[in-house]
Amino acid sequence: MDSSSLLQKDLASSHPLANFHPTVWGDFFIHLLASENQIDHGQLQQRVEMLKEEVQMMFSMSSTTHDGRRVEEEMNLVDALQRLGLAYHFEKEISEALARIHGSQMMVVSDDLHIVSLRFQLLRMGGYDIPSGINL
Repeated sequence: MDSSSLLQKDLASSHPLANFHPTVWGDFFIHLLASENQIDHGQLQQRVEMLKEEVQMMFSMSSTTHDGRRVEEEMNLVDALQRLGLAYHFEKEISEALARIHGSQMMVVSDDLHIVSLRFQLLRMGGYDIPSGINL
């Protein structure tokens, strides 16, 4: 027997094949790759631009009326965009929103811990120097 056949026999005997269960995804991703050539990229780009305009309208609506509820919505919007990794599309709108949030005094007296901590986080990440203590 030559050395290559001995090596193959040794590998086959020492490493039995694993009987893995079939994937729960099935052939979904294989079909997805096959259908990628059928995607209309122009239509996708139009959809992206439409969604960007919708987010910009959300920012402009919150900038015109700035009551307590709008401040919370605006903070949640900024937080969601940052967490999704989409903040770079709306840098100007986010910086304007953070300036409005920093200027709003209603957040200082809020008793909602989530809102107070979100305001602190967003403003600190935005470069604002705000105290970590809360004066109630």
